Amino acid sequence: MGPIVIIVVIALLGWLALVAAGSLKRQCVGWLWWAALVGCLVVGFSLGVWFGLFFEYRPEPKLRVVGFPLPSVCFVQETDANGVERWIDYPSLLGLVDVLLFSFASVYIVWLVNSLWRLASDRRRAEQT
Repeated sequence: MGPIVIIVVIALLGWLALVAAGSLKRQCVGWLWWAALVGCLVVGFSLGVWFGLFFEYRPEPKLRVVGFPLPSVCFVQETDANGVERWIDYPSLLGLVDVLLFSFASVYIVWLVNSLWRLASDRRRAEQT
């Protein structure tokens, strides 16, 4: 059930990102808004790579997790039959999902700022008349 929920959430967030970009296109925004969108996409992708593939935390002394908010690798310190402690890794592909999450979320920032900008300018025009 978990993978289905992740796929549905990623598909929904991707669709909403396309809707937000389409909204900017329908409003015929200027090149500065498109530059801000591309800049936020680059920053979102970079943050997604960092948090998804390099960010590490230790919830327990014998457990290391790489990836946030979804773990891409879990390392568990286990003792083998000879008494030697070794880190055993349990990888997943969820680090790539983190990259998509951060990238899609960066589009919403530009869309929200543009919507607030339009709302404020509409109120200013209404007050002037």
